[in-house]
Amino acid sequence: GRARYGKDELAFRAVYTDLVSALLLASDDKPAYLAEARATVERFKHSELQNYFHDECYAALESAAESLEEIGDRTAVVYPILLPDRLELLVSLEGTLRRYVVPGGSERWDREILALRQKLENRTTNEYLPAAQALYKRLLGPLEADLEAAAVTTLVFVPDGPLHTIPLAALHDGERFLGEKYAVAVTPGLSLVAPSPLDAQQQSALLVGVSESVAGFDALPNVPAELSSIQRLVGGEMLLDDQFVTETFRERFVSDQPAIVHVASHAVFDGSSEQSFVVAHDAAFSIDELHRLVAESQFREPLELLTLSACETAAGDADAALGLSGSAIRAGARSAVGTLWTVSDEATRELIVRFYAGLAEQGVSKAEALQAAQDSLRTDPRFAHPYYWAPYLMISNWL
Repeated sequence: GRARYGKDELAFRAVYTDLVSALLLASDDKPAYLAEARATVERFKHSELQNYFHDECYAALESAAESLEEIGDRTAVVYPILLPDRLELLVSLEGTLRRYVVPGGSERWDREILALRQKLENRTTNEYLPAAQALYKRLLGPLEADLEAAAVTTLVFVPDGPLHTIPLAALHDGERFLGEKYAVAVTPGLSLVAPSPLDAQQQSALLVGVSESVAGFDALPNVPAELSSIQRLVGGEMLLDDQFVTETFRERFVSDQPAIVHVASHAVFDGSSEQSFVVAHDAAFSIDELHRLVAESQFREPLELLTLSACETAAGDADAALGLSGSAIRAGARSAVGTLWTVSDEATRELIVRFYAGLAEQGVSKAEALQAAQDSLRTDPRFAHPYYWAPYLMISNWL
């Protein structure tokens, strides 16, 4: 997923890596360097998103950001930094920033993460389990005791490189999956988060989907039931099949200013924003165009939640997975739900409906609602393999 970098970008990456490494090593004597190291990584993540989208339009959202050290006494923010010779973990926990060092450089992590991704997508075997356990031990093992001592219930990851491509909830401690122990969310950058809870029953919703086979994509026969079930839970207008055409979607988006947009159709996130799109009944609807809709109505109520219930990213491609997360930010959504690969239509309907049912409960965060939905799917013998429940990601604002 790094082929897009030219010589200048690679040189910039090398300089950035050396600076971050030096700051982290110096933090033994000067703890303030930990925050400076993380701020340096943040600047690089911003440049990655700008490079992916070829603009800086998402930067305006930074004004709504808050310090994640101050949000949630039972939440830990895990910030992995992959370096050529080691993994550094910066963890915001109980108002402090802590550092953990894991041996093994980026090439080893690249290889092991790709192997896990490939095994998770093979739903006919449990060959993923040794890899999931090994990565759990290396990534979570160093901080596990501290998480338990702080009674943490939610983990927010800011993935680096290939960590974008795997569902971290599928890591396994030998007895339980990470997603069983914690509600899990990801965000492409700390300063792009504007955390606030969602009252799903008090929000307007636009529910759209395609159940028929269009543009060479497979039919999704469970989409009508999925949309109808969600409508019963949160209300809103539903556009199904030939009602979900690009012009009608534009009109409803602008006139209704929905806080929740649920898209039950194929969506593809490739290695560039130009090739990332949602399939409407009549044509592809680009993520760039979705952003323009939000930008044109900049004084509208916030787009609180964008759900893409049948999307996929290019297998093992960190840029494509970055695009999934970054597109939510760029589209102006405070939160998004998407998947790393296409799962069964039936499993998607089951999980997504349970997710919205969880959102309708008072005091349940979006990350917790997704965790509960994944738990319910995992206990169903038909969908127990992580292929079915793990690839769903809660992106950005997890509250």
